[in-house]
Amino acid sequence: MKDRFFVRSLVIVTIFFSGIAGVHFMLAIFLQSGVGLSALQSGLATAPHPVGVMVASTLTSRLGQRWLGARIAFGTFVLLAGMMMARTVLGTNSMSITAVDLLLPMLTVGLGTGTAIAAMFQSTLSRVSPSDAGAGSGVLQAFQQVGIAIGIGAVGQIFFAGLEQAQDPADYVHAAQNALLFPIGIYLLLAATCLCIKEDNT
Repeated sequence: MKDRFFVRSLVIVTIFFSGIAGVHFMLAIFLQSGVGLSALQSGLATAPHPVGVMVASTLTSRLGQRWLGARIAFGTFVLLAGMMMARTVLGTNSMSITAVDLLLPMLTVGLGTGTAIAAMFQSTLSRVSPSDAGAGSGVLQAFQQVGIAIGIGAVGQIFFAGLEQAQDPADYVHAAQNALLFPIGIYLLLAATCLCIKEDNT
């Protein structure tokens, strides 16, 4: 933990995962309790996300160690665009939203996630010595889980706070839109930070 680069990377990992983690949690509740979709329909609505992650991580893995910082920044911008698209779709379709409506936003979020995560993990562990690889991976996973916990707590708190005095089903839409402001803010900040950080890998 004396390596500044490694510590900085862990902070970025924590922030990154705090943005995405709570979204699936919130959308599952919104789509089922608010919109009235079944558990299967709700799952299908967010299914494009892991598909996008798989496609992006597979394609970008061919780049190896090249342009890691740029790939993290680009992936974060794509993820940010997907979150903004999702928020717009919620406002436009309101309570009539379907899994098809969320296909493009969630796919975009997945592509951004896959692009950024692959490079982020490579970059974080790039300076860890082989003898410390196991410990480094363990610490990375721990901070990833911390970010997930923070994200679920933050997004959930914002979402449920908007439902405390809900009088109309449409209040679910406003609560969901407000909750999405958290990851949007997180990725806007993270994207700007990545652009300001000097590229360490080429």
